[in-house]
Parts: sequence; C-alpha cells; structure tokens
Amino acid sequence: MRQAGRIFILIAILSISIMATGCAFVNLTLPDGKGPLEERVVEGEGKDKILIVDVTGIISDKPRGGGLAGKRPPLPARIREELSKAKADPLVAGIILRIDSPGGTVAASDTIYHEVQDFRRRSKKPVYASITGLGTSGGYYVACAADKIHVHPTAVTGSIGVIAMQLNLEGMLEKIGIKDKTYTTGKNKGMFSPLRADTPEEAEIIQTLLESFHERFVDIVFGARKNRLARSAVAFLADGRPYTAKQALDGGLIDAVAYMNETIETMKLDLELDEARIIRYVRPGGYGGSIYSIRDSSVNIVSLDAGIFADIEGPEFMYIWPGR
Repeated sequence: MRQAGRIFILIAILSISIMATGCAFVNLTLPDGKGPLEERVVEGEGKDKILIVDVTGIISDKPRGGGLAGKRPPLPARIREELSKAKADPLVAGIILRIDSPGGTVAASDTIYHEVQDFRRRSKKPVYASITGLGTSGGYYVACAADKIHVHPTAVTGSIGVIAMQLNLEGMLEKIGIKDKTYTTGKNKGMFSPLRADTPEEAEIIQTLLESFHERFVDIVFGARKNRLARSAVAFLADGRPYTAKQALDGGLIDAVAYMNETIETMKLDLELDEARIIRYVRPGGYGGSIYSIRDSSVNIVSLDAGIFADIEGPEFMYIWPGR
C-alpha cells in the first residue's frame, strides 16, 4: 500500500480511537519531506535514464508550505539539487523540465535559468522544456534555458514582461485618522511605500528598473530563439500578452506543440535511444507514480493557498502573469 494510504488509515484509526474512548495513544509518524533525494522509475526500462524535473507553482526563493510535513525547500534550491544529482549520474542521458507556472520573482526565475544553462554547459546533456498548463512570464523565462521548448495543445505561454505591484493605503489611512511618519536620508529612499503615492520622479525611477528587467527578458528570449526570430520580432511579441500553443508556435516562441509523452519520445529519438527509464527524484515518503505526477513533497493532509502574492514582503519585481 502506498505511503499516502497508510497515512490516511493511521489518521482514521486515531480519530476513531479519540471518539470512542476520549483518548488515544498512537505513535503517528509522518514523512517530513527531508533527507536526500531518492530516484523513482515511473515508466520504461533500459540502462539509460531521462529525468523529469518539475517547475511548478510560483517561482520564488522562499520555502514552500508543506502541510503537516513542514516546509519544502525553495524552488531554485530544489532544482539545483536535482540537477547536481543528474550531472553526477552518467546514466542520465537528458532532462525534461515539466513547467506549469505563471512565473514568479525576477531573481528566482533568473536563478533557475542560470542553473539549467550551467547544467547544460557542464554536463553536455540535453534539456527539453515541456509546458503542460501554464508557462507564462517567469515560467517561459525558465523554458528559454532549454534546448527545445514544447507546449501542450491546451497550455498557455508567453506573457513576456515585468510587473511591480504595491497597494496605496494613503486614502484609507486618512479616513481613519492615521498619518505616515517616515524619515529618510534621501528624497527617494521612501519610494514605493504603501503609505503614500509615489512622486513623479519616484515613478520614473521604478519604471526605469522595470524597463531594465524587461530588456533582459527580451535578451534571454532572443538568445534562445535567435535561429527563428530577429530581436525586433521578439520585442514585438514581448508586450505582456499570453499566447496559446498555436500562437506561440506560429510566432516562433516554441519548437513544437506536443504532449509530455511525445516530448519524451522526441528526446529518445534525438539521443538515439531505443528505450530509456523515465525517472523522477523525490524526497523520502514522496510519490513518484507516473510522468503526470507533479508534487515531489510528502503527503499534504492540509493545503491552504493564500494566493499568488501571500508571501511577498515589500516591493517585488515579478516575471509573472497576475491573471493566474
């Protein structure tokens, strides 16, 4: 019986014991999602391996919630760990990044991009990206680190752009009689404060930062697609809009519209592999079941999603599609 089933049975026994007797003595141990990564074969056979690496959810350098199993490592940290393990394994012939993400912070997206590029350079092993649901903004940014980008027929990608959001609470505070008392050593030090509106000079400074990050995004896309697109074409496509798989293919932003299993077969064909084991790395107690299994964490008994921006503390520059 799988780990998840055992956990739910133990919890059920504990609940029944408490209801029946008013007390219970049960030693219930949940997997903590810690420890070294374990390799799981999800399908296929043979000597060579193709590793699936998940890039899912909000791309951030903050730890992720793990329910009763505790916090999980930040996404960039986990991906670096998986890539390091794959680089050290001579039987890993290639990697598929399975992406389902609206994007995230500029810094975290760029870190993962760098780690994938570094892996390709050092290991000489191919990396393909498979966008299965959302691969927008920072999700597409990460995909640009791969040798090839494939998108499921019903997935959404693109949304090439940068956003910075901050609430302005000045009007509300005035209504309840609260005034801002902030002292700074420079006239622009207090910019982007939620307690007051930005001055025109501060707004211009923030916009300049956004334009700089946007320029880097365009450079990254052009570097990945320069065999198909001129830089002017990339700049035209990078107006923030999301694209369907067909639109992205017609626009030259991706290499193929394909399901995950088709991407696997393409990699096997390109590597001249008649057969290969498809593997994932999971934490002890994690589920590795199939090529469509997403989470690599321990079982989440309770999962609370407070929204995309719940963990943002202070100003953040985001490669993200806020419509998600």
